[in-house]
Parts: sequence; structure tokens; C-alpha cells
Amino acid sequence: MLLSDLIQHEISNTVYKTPFELVQAVNSENSIDAKRISEEISTKIAGTVVITNYNKKTYVVDHIASKHASSIMESLNIPYSEYYKEQYGIELTSTSIFVHAFRTIARKEWEYEESDTSSMYLVANLCYVTQFSPCISTHLSFLNYILDHVSHCLNHYFLLEELQAQIQYSFSDKSLLRTAFTHMSYCTMIESGKSSNERLEFLGDSVLDIIITQYVFETYKHVNEGKVCRIDFKIIVDD
Repeated sequence: MLLSDLIQHEISNTVYKTPFELVQAVNSENSIDAKRISEEISTKIAGTVVITNYNKKTYVVDHIASKHASSIMESLNIPYSEYYKEQYGIELTSTSIFVHAFRTIARKEWEYEESDTSSMYLVANLCYVTQFSPCISTHLSFLNYILDHVSHCLNHYFLLEELQAQIQYSFSDKSLLRTAFTHMSYCTMIESGKSSNERLEFLGDSVLDIIITQYVFETYKHVNEGKVCRIDFKIIVDD
């Protein structure tokens, strides 16, 4: 995934259509709202690890810079577009924007120190994301949880459909069937507030007791009460 695509996704919920439009607004005279939005998006992407496709080095993104392809590179006093053409043979698009980032040695932790790294401006559409920022990772984790939950629900649905086909009976109230297969542990750990099958289990046991009692009563007509109770108990325990 390109860093520019990630920024574009974050900008899609704002009044700006593209990262370049946001950068232009930041550089304008009335830029209070644009700067606020830029800072909010910068907070989200800060800590994103990227690798450039021109020098193959790894960097940690700090914030969106108020620079674009035609901005002047202060150290050489030439436009960034000219520098990238001479240095890397890359033709920057007029809408290319930059992010401020820090060079970092490959490592697992997110934290880094400015003092032991060199900083520079990177072209967002020439950087590939190799690791999302902590902020974005949190949202992705939640999304994965939702996707797993949806997948579980779909699997549950198809299993219940297959069960009805196997027993050649279709339940008129599918919610009862779903509840019958919902264990208390699922309600406790996954979906709090959802009804488990415990009440239906109690009802089912009571119905079975009636059926077994009726069977024993009608089958052992000449057996006294004490022995009938023992037979009834043995059937329930053995089954």
C-alpha cells in the first residue's frame, strides 16, 4: 500500500478531495481549518513505517509536510521535482506531496529518538507502507474483530441450514434454533446480552422427563411405584 493511498483514505472524511488540495489549503492565508485537519491526520499516521521505492531505505513518518513537487528545496534552492529528476531520474507529478520522516534502523518497537536519526522529506506516492501506525493498527484490530464475528455468524447460519436439511425439518422460528446452539460462554466472552441455550435446555430436559415418565408408566403397568421410579431414573442416567 502506498503512503499516499493511506493519506487519501484519511482525507476522504474531510472537506478536501486529495492530499494535494489539503497541502495547498495549509499554505493559503486562511488555513486554520486545513492546519487542524492536517495535524489530525498527521497524528493518525505518525509512527507508520515506510520504505521508499527510490533509495530502498526505511523511515518512520512524523507528519504531513506543507510541501509539494514545485516547492523549493531550501538546501539546494531548486524545486523538489528538479531534485528528484536529477538525483533519481523520477518525474514527480504536480500533485505529489511530502511527509516529514525520520530515518530509522529496522526494529520492532514504535518508539524512536530524533537525536539518533536523520530527518528528511519523503514523497508520499513513492513510499510503501510496511507497518501501520499504532493509531491505525488499533482500528484495524477492531475491524478484524468485526470481520471474524461476521464470519462466525455466516458459518453458524450455513451450519443451521445444513442441519435442517439433514433432519428434513425446517424451523418456523429460526431464532429459537440459533439460541439452541448458543452456548453461555459465547454470550459471556463474545456477545454480551445475547440469550444462551440454558433456558431452552431446561425446557428440553423437562419435556424429555415427561416423555420418559409416560413411557415407563405405560410400559410397566404392573410394577409398583418404587421400582417404576428406579427404572425411570436408570433410563435418564444411562441416556
